[in-house]
Amino acid sequence: MSLSTNPLAENPLRTREDLANGLRAMLDPLAAFTSEGGARIDLGATATHFDTTAAALEGFSRPLWGLSSLLAGGGEYRGVDRWIKGFENGTDPTNEDEFWGMTRGKDQRMVEMAAIGFTLAVAKEQIWDSLTETGRTNLTSWLNCINDKDMPNTNWLWFRVFANLGLRSVGRPYSQAQLTADLDHLDTFYLGDGWSRDGPPGVLQLDYYSSSFAIHFAQLVYSKLAAKEDPVRCEEYRDRARKFAVQFIHYFDEEGRAIPFGRSLTYRFATTAFWGALAYADVLPPAPLDSWG
Repeated sequence: MSLSTNPLAENPLRTREDLANGLRAMLDPLAAFTSEGGARIDLGATATHFDTTAAALEGFSRPLWGLSSLLAGGGEYRGVDRWIKGFENGTDPTNEDEFWGMTRGKDQRMVEMAAIGFTLAVAKEQIWDSLTETGRTNLTSWLNCINDKDMPNTNWLWFRVFANLGLRSVGRPYSQAQLTADLDHLDTFYLGDGWSRDGPPGVLQLDYYSSSFAIHFAQLVYSKLAAKEDPVRCEEYRDRARKFAVQFIHYFDEEGRAIPFGRSLTYRFATTAFWGALAYADVLPPAPLDSWG
């Protein structure tokens, strides 16, 4: 009999249901660290440079990449109400214990808007439609406040893209002008042959932000969600991914183990994000990678 208390320890992670169960095994323990109103997930002391409220918002938002994808794909999660309640309370400026606060310039709250915008775009029925009208209005105002704030001239601009994309997906006011301007500027980072800088001319590093789990990931997800509204740009992003894939594959060995590069275990695991986004966007890379088998 196994002595393990972690369901992930014996999960083979081979089938769709294995992956869904793996996600649930990561979401379930968060309940013990979730505030009464659901808006803050405090996992303990951190070494972050931003405020503790933003850190607790990070705890709330990051699991949404998985939760919203699970729901959008027809899966279920019994704890989804924790996040629905959190959206109601975290965006309520009258709730002193749960409110996330409006974003300032170059604020961590901007980062967390990406997962929330994605959630609105893919899990509208399960999340947005479950909010009260007051909750929807507050969430709209909270996301929209990013549009008049100063942002780092880096992949951070994608966070504002997803905030506006999410608002557009649920039929709420958003800034198409800002959305287009950010995308046009982000495209100036492109160097060719599938690679982008993480910033304007003068930025030299080509790291995981400029490749696997930031810019390429965002481009592929955008290409899926905005294919009808922005078809030319979306096909360009898909083409960049095809060119990148045949190079990036060399970061992994034959068993899928990646070069152990990155400042945390989370970053090292995130190197695989590109491949998941490639499949999500229905992009088949060129030979010899032209088979998921």
